[in-house]
Amino acid sequence: MFADSIAGLDARMRGASLLVGLRQPPALTELQALPGVQHIETLDDGRLRLEYAADHNPAETLAERAAAQGWCLYELSPERMSLEQIFVELTCKESDAPHQEVAA
Repeated sequence: MFADSIAGLDARMRGASLLVGLRQPPALTELQALPGVQHIETLDDGRLRLEYAADHNPAETLAERAAAQGWCLYELSPERMSLEQIFVELTCKESDAPHQEVAA
C-alpha cells in the first residue's frame, strides 16, 4: 500500500530526468560523461531521456556544452510524471512483489 505526504508525491511526480532534443547529437558516451547522468534512453521520436542523480541536475552543463559543440539543442525540459503514471508504476511494483499468505 502506498502512503506518502503531498511533498513526497510531488517529488515523485518531478522525478530526476530530462527530455532532451538535439538536432546534431554527439555520441551517447559523451552525454553519459556529463556529471550526474546515470542513464540515457533514446525515445521513439529521436529525443533522449537523461536520468540523473537527484542532487546533480546536468541541465546547465548540457546547455553550455550543446552551445559550445554545435549540437543544436531544441528541447531541454524536466520530465514530470502524471498521477496515472505513478499509479501504474506503484501497482506494477506491488504485483511483482511476492505475496504473503496470512494464517487464519
